[in-house]
Amino acid sequence: MHVGRKSAAVGALALVTLVAGLWEFGRPKPARQRDVSARRSVYSAFPVFPGATMDHERSYEIRSEDSDGTGRYGLAVTYRLPATATSADVVEFLRSNSPPGWHEATDETCARLQARAQGPPRSAPVVGSPPPGPPPTVSSAPLVLTRRDDELTIFTAHGDDAADGTLSGLTFRISRSGQDAFLTLDGPTFGCQPITQGR
Repeated sequence: MHVGRKSAAVGALALVTLVAGLWEFGRPKPARQRDVSARRSVYSAFPVFPGATMDHERSYEIRSEDSDGTGRYGLAVTYRLPATATSADVVEFLRSNSPPGWHEATDETCARLQARAQGPPRSAPVVGSPPPGPPPTVSSAPLVLTRRDDELTIFTAHGDDAADGTLSGLTFRISRSGQDAFLTLDGPTFGCQPITQGR
């Protein structure tokens, strides 16, 4: 009987240790908690589309262009839309209900990014100094926003001009899976393209 109690106690201790280890291992890092909390506060500035229900959310580490971890985290939150909702309905609702101080990505957003990529105006060379290097490679054609009917990118005031290069805003993306339509909120993503004739 004494051996049975001892075995039960050892088993219970092992179970508690295992659960505590899993809890510690599974807890998000402080950076993830901070970043996810910040993204949630950004998303909560916007009302939920009428009739939409939360489907799922996913946090992830933001990767650099070289696919290395940056130590910063994003959050994607997806809502299931009512069967009758169209992309146009959802985009119009979001545009009409943007909080004060937020603005939609436009052609001007692309123009600002292009100007920033070109850098400050180059000064005239000083006599006796080595010749200046070539200018940065940037398209000479003006850039305009790549428009999609199922996406909307919105920034906080001056969010697309953040000094640290991060973009303070979000993108709403509408997609279908079978018969169901979904709305996903995620970090700001948008495309710019050179202006074309006939535009």
